[in-house]
Amino acid sequence: MLRFDHTAIETENIAEAVAYYQSIFPDLEVLSQDLTWGLVSLAGTKLAFVTPGEHPRHIAFVVDSLEELSRKADVYGKKIKIHRDQSQSFYISDPSSNVIEFVWYAP
Repeated sequence: MLRFDHTAIETENIAEAVAYYQSIFPDLEVLSQDLTWGLVSLAGTKLAFVTPGEHPRHIAFVVDSLEELSRKADVYGKKIKIHRDQSQSFYISDPSSNVIEFVWYAP
């Protein structure tokens, strides 16, 4: 099953971006943060902050299993990458060069 997971926007400074969004949305929850990547939860969804060159701006959809992710990667001829949080994903681009991520989170 495929579900919307997050939108990723680009920023030069992760800490500054997280602090700014916290000042606007007091109920924001920081799920993860380091120098090149941040993930927050607010208003029933997740927002990722990425630094230029680390990850592209994108929308992400989560799959239920690694097997489902592998099948999708095979369809698009993509290799799966393991991330620092042990999630696994791959990216594709639509005809307008918008980036879509398919991701699976390890239990």
